[in-house]
Amino acid sequence: FATCGSVTDPNKEYHLEIVLPDTGRAESLHSFITEHGMPVKTTVRNRRRSDMHSGSLVLYAKESELIEDFLTYIGAVNHSLEIMQVKIMKDFRNRVNRSVNCESANLDKTVAAAGKSVEDIELIYRIKGAEWLSEELRETAELRVEYPEMPLSELCQQFRKPISRSGLNHRLKKLSKIAEELRSTDIS
Repeated sequence: FATCGSVTDPNKEYHLEIVLPDTGRAESLHSFITEHGMPVKTTVRNRRRSDMHSGSLVLYAKESELIEDFLTYIGAVNHSLEIMQVKIMKDFRNRVNRSVNCESANLDKTVAAAGKSVEDIELIYRIKGAEWLSEELRETAELRVEYPEMPLSELCQQFRKPISRSGLNHRLKKLSKIAEELRSTDIS
């Protein structure tokens, strides 16, 4: 392996290859490695040497687990552990990124929904006035306008008599329905 093999930097990609110019030896090595539970793949690589074409059989693997097993088998345990460590770090980074992306998407949805609620409330105020609303809808409207970016779970605690998140959501839907009705009658 030291003379014919290589492993790419696992931070970039997973790739192990052994290049053997003697096809017979390459096929024997391929059989030996495969028999030991490591199904490496093969390909022929042609390289120009002077004016002659020469083909080399290339044994390769792109799966990290297979590369780890092979390196452990040939005694390069530290390199195998390094690949495992890189894999763990990549997995950790991917999980953090997914979590951040999910949280960001949730915040975007919250802000968009709050913005729509405030827009609906301002329309109701402009056309009908705040006094036109029932006492509980008026309190809901005032709190949503006062705290436009506050999540519903926190906004629930701002009421004189705290309400459930589903109760608050129900009230906001009522306000939205009133605004839609005002929009439709305004167009007619």
